[in-house]
Amino acid sequence: MPQLTALAFVAGVIFVCVLVVLRLRRLSPPLPPGPPGLPILGNLFNLPRDRRWITYQAWAKEYGDIMHISTLGRHMIILNSETAVLDLLERRMNIYSDRPRSIMGELVGWSESVTTCSYGTLHREYRKMISGVLAPRKLPDYWAMEEEKVADFLRSTLKEPASASAHVKRLASAILLDMSHGYNVAEKNDPIVALAERYNGEFSSTIVSGTYLVEMIPILRHIPSWTGIRFKKDVLRVRRTMEMFRDDPYEETKIRAMNGTAKPSFITKILEENSNPTPQQELCFKWAAIAVYGAGIDTMIAGIESFFLAMSLYPAVQERAYAELLSVVGSTRLPNFKDREDLPYIAALIQELQRWNPVVPLALPHLLRQDDIYRGYHLPKGSVVFANAWALMHDPARYPEPFEFSPERFVNAPPSPRGRHSRAQAHEVNPDPRRYAFGFGRRACPGQFLADDVLFIVIVSTLAVFRIAPVEKTAERMEYTSGIIRCACSLPSFNTCAMDIDT
Repeated sequence: MPQLTALAFVAGVIFVCVLVVLRLRRLSPPLPPGPPGLPILGNLFNLPRDRRWITYQAWAKEYGDIMHISTLGRHMIILNSETAVLDLLERRMNIYSDRPRSIMGELVGWSESVTTCSYGTLHREYRKMISGVLAPRKLPDYWAMEEEKVADFLRSTLKEPASASAHVKRLASAILLDMSHGYNVAEKNDPIVALAERYNGEFSSTIVSGTYLVEMIPILRHIPSWTGIRFKKDVLRVRRTMEMFRDDPYEETKIRAMNGTAKPSFITKILEENSNPTPQQELCFKWAAIAVYGAGIDTMIAGIESFFLAMSLYPAVQERAYAELLSVVGSTRLPNFKDREDLPYIAALIQELQRWNPVVPLALPHLLRQDDIYRGYHLPKGSVVFANAWALMHDPARYPEPFEFSPERFVNAPPSPRGRHSRAQAHEVNPDPRRYAFGFGRRACPGQFLADDVLFIVIVSTLAVFRIAPVEKTAERMEYTSGIIRCACSLPSFNTCAMDIDT
């Protein structure tokens, strides 16, 4: 009899708890709408594997500009409008500036990297260090170096036009490694450039959500390495690459600085300001230095290659840009940064390039630190939040005929302050796409202004020297990769030299 009484009591407690939970659910705001999923699994089987930004934009037509999807209990919030993006990632940045946890990132040792570290003291210190190199007021210090590297790029492309993609990669690496470590890149087969490319490739493939089962089932991280399971082998391989790229160039620069033979760079500046750093401080210096490189390398390469493709598909745009350049610069010298203010059509071309095929169409994920309410919807703590930059820049209400490459849309547009977001501009037609192209809030890319500068000097220099051959607008010609960074799958021909590079 006492056992029955106890069982009845337990059953009663459970019943009351269930009623309370159901009652609270009815009283709490609903989640944002989204495609239906399965119990527990959620949207695991209807989540797009590639070009997710296009699927999310299509779903937004049915579910609205703020959507909820889930996989295995993890909440994801997709933002498909400027209003939603700015309201949450900018105006509530204090709770939307974290990064999702990556088990593979922790195993490899990326927890303290600038890109993936948690929002807090360490992240703020990184941003402070990097702004000393990449802030807009500092960038004119690098203009002469960039012009020199671009001239080298033009010569290499003239000699080997079929290797344009390799020349672009070398150019971007030469600029960034000069800034970060004072390192001079070899003309071919540079070991540090090869190491940097391997590091970037492994970083991208390792942190992509869903690549490794351990991200969904974290307990698998405790499986011993001797079992031969794939992700454990990958951890060892990727960690070796990471440590080599993080440590070796730094140590070489440090030795040159001690010998008095180092070129001015981010590393030499930091060491001058911190003559006797602790091991932990040096680790932060190393991460910040490779962040200077990582802040621009992929977006810089993708932006330049996208320009080449756009000019081959839209020869009339190329001709108008060249005509403007010729009228301002003439044909006896290469253009430089001093010519920038006199080239409004080329400025509009760069804006359209960043809008037409954004190199980061789905901004890197943010993590919501606490429960939030927005437009009557409940956004749960721990939600992964994506800003669909592609949708923002291909909204026909904002950008008429969004899939056409048309710099004219920006020719007479008022200038937008670099890096500023304004609610007053939220419904204007043809807003400056740079507001969306480089991320949002305190996770915005610190290399965005450098990328803008490099894109300008490469474009005007290329237009002054080469004619990019026109091609037919086919699906194959317009194909881009589908990873985190969108790159053109193939490049056009460079078939005419318009001037002597050495004049």
